[in-house]
Amino acid sequence: MCLEANERTQRGEVEIWCYQLQHEGGLFFLYKNLTDSFVLKEEVIYELGGLEIEDQADQTKVTVELGPGEERIIKLRATEGPWSISQSISTSIEQVA
Repeated sequence: MCLEANERTQRGEVEIWCYQLQHEGGLFFLYKNLTDSFVLKEEVIYELGGLEIEDQADQTKVTVELGPGEERIIKLRATEGPWSISQSISTSIEQVA
């Protein structure tokens, strides 16, 4: 599967992953919670150049909340070249009963 060839980072020490996928129109961040008992809560604040958050063009912050078995895609759309991105991430992982 193509996800394995792209950059990925694990959240905590559980099977919660964030894949970074680049394409000609921008970037995707794919979050996958492969656990059956943990919830991810993450706040990402972006500093973007030549990119914008799709469906939130005037925003710089995204909140991701994923329960067991869920996934979510954050799309950053290219607006002009060249691109630049930096992010500040706050993450918490909680076990559900």
